[in-house]
Amino acid sequence: MFDLGWSKLIIIAMLAIVVVGPKDLPALLRTIGKFMGQIRRQADEFRRQFDEAMKDTELDQIRRDVEEIKSTAESSVRDIGRSAEDSVKPLESVTSEITEMGNTHAATTTPVDGPTAATNTVQPTTAVDALAAEYSGLPPTPTLPTVAPVLTKVGA
Repeated sequence: MFDLGWSKLIIIAMLAIVVVGPKDLPALLRTIGKFMGQIRRQADEFRRQFDEAMKDTELDQIRRDVEEIKSTAESSVRDIGRSAEDSVKPLESVTSEITEMGNTHAATTTPVDGPTAATNTVQPTTAVDALAAEYSGLPPTPTLPTVAPVLTKVGA
């Protein structure tokens, strides 16, 4: 800011001795030192208050960011829970219907004894197949293994 070299300081000191005088020069330098100390203390206090204000602002911003992240995470977890519940509800209803049908079927049918009865009938693999066979009068359809489609690259 100010460019004060040794040569300029010597000139200022010589002018101060001539203008103020050698007798009053120590008192003048002491007064200047006190004022400079007060200016430095005020500048340091201002700097400290400014730094504290910046830290408070940064902490408030960080606090807001953390609260925003927290609320976003909580809403995401709630949404995931709702979607999981919604996807399980149809499965629960189907399971209860199948169980009820199986219980009804088991209560209405009489067990067949003997080795000949077991060899003449095809045993259904699931309760749904058993119900379908009972109500349609036809044997259950056999399940075929599924084959994944083969993708081929057309035009190389």
